[in-house]
Amino acid sequence: MLSRVYLAEPGKEDTVEAFQSLNMLPVPWNEAQDVSEAVLWLASDQARHVTRIVLPINAGPLAK
Repeated sequence: MLSRVYLAEPGKEDTVEAFQSLNMLPVPWNEAQDVSEAVLWLASDQARHVTRIVLPINAGPLAK
């Protein structure tokens, strides 16, 4: 992982590599759309038999 302490004004794009290395999926972080799609699925008829679960939307850092 590269250190970015030398950057005068580090931005979001400078953190992508570090955050992506924490996840099982090849994404640096979740977007709001990822969470909203899970909520829509849970509210749909397709999830009518799903009860009492915790549905982590986190790109898998705990599985790594």
